[in-house]
Amino acid sequence: MSNCVVGLCYPQKKAIEKQRNFQKTENQKTIRFWVLLTLSIFIFLSGIIYVFETNKLAAMGNERRKAKEQLERLKKENEEMKLKEAQLRSIYELEKARKNLSLQKPEKIEFLEVESHFAQIDN
Repeated sequence: MSNCVVGLCYPQKKAIEKQRNFQKTENQKTIRFWVLLTLSIFIFLSGIIYVFETNKLAAMGNERRKAKEQLERLKKENEEMKLKEAQLRSIYELEKARKNLSLQKPEKIEFLEVESHFAQIDN
């Protein structure tokens, strides 16, 4: 009895099978290499994007804080200006300005009536 089947003997069959297994192993190694390389590149790029986005968010937070501070400062300034306006419009200030400008006090105040060009509704 011989170990030959359809022209191939057992040692030849074993050698061919070994070569096929070697090729499969090499193909698997190549595929594994490219998969790992692709994953590594993806992870690296994801890390870079994460750092940039985190930096961008921090910068936006800073801008928001500065804008909020400026808004508060402007609100306070506005209130101070309203107070100053009220003081300047007071009777006391007007009298003081009249004296400083040497204006005379009016003796009689007359009001002019102006006809309105608007429709008037009588109730």
